[in-house]
Formats: sequence, C-alpha cells, structure tokens
Amino acid sequence: MLNVSCFVPKAQTPMQYSAQAEPTALRDKLAYLRKQLRPKGIEVRGDSPRWAALEATFSRGDRRQAPAILAASEEAGNAAVGAFERALRDAGLSSDFYARRERPYDERLPWETVSLPNGPQYLSAQDLKAKHRDQRFRELAASPA
Repeated sequence: MLNVSCFVPKAQTPMQYSAQAEPTALRDKLAYLRKQLRPKGIEVRGDSPRWAALEATFSRGDRRQAPAILAASEEAGNAAVGAFERALRDAGLSSDFYARRERPYDERLPWETVSLPNGPQYLSAQDLKAKHRDQRFRELAASPA
C-alpha cells in the first residue's frame, strides 16, 4: 500500500510562496497514480483533496479567517469539510486567494511577525532551488531513455 499526501503549502517553509493545485487536479493526480499502480498490485490511498485545500487555506491564512473558523466549529458536524467551506464562503473568503495563489517573494505575509533566524530571503532562495530541481526532473523524465 502507498499513502499519498496532497501538496499543502505552509507558512514558514520555502513552499509558502507556492500555489496549491485545484482539488479537481489533485483528485485527477491521485486517480492517475491508482490507475498506474493497481496493475502492479499496489493500492494507493490519498488525502482528501478538499481537506488538503482547507489545510492550505488555514496554514497560509490571516486574522480574517477567525470568524469563519469559529462559525464552522460551532456548527453540528464541525469537523466536516463542508462546514468550513460554507463558513469561509459566507465570510467572503476563498481558498483561491489563500491556497491556490502563487505569492510574490516581496508580499507581506501575516506570519512575518514571527521571526525566523534566516529570514524570508532564505526561504525564497530555497523555493527557487526546489522549482529548478522540479523543472530539471520534468526535463529528464520527458527525455527518451
């Protein structure tokens, strides 16, 4: 069995600037892995793409989310994804803004009040390095053997 997690950009990491894929794209990627690995006898289990979207929304969020989180937590079945999605929507907030938007390196981030020993320059440099490695991997994977 293979457990697969959806990519969730998080604050105070080099990936805090990266955008998360749409839940439908994450679902398609999990389906692709299942289709490719099932014939090899490997069962693939994955995170809920909708829950991963909320996780990214909350992890890169700001104080505007507080009333929505409180409202969802007071709703019956408060651990349900739908409760949080509704509460965010009712508050006029969007996962598109928090989770699925690539952030520029010079954007002021809500969590910058927490100091890092190496600062945002280190994180942005690490993000660029990771993007370069990803691009190189894609080039190598696409070239014939």
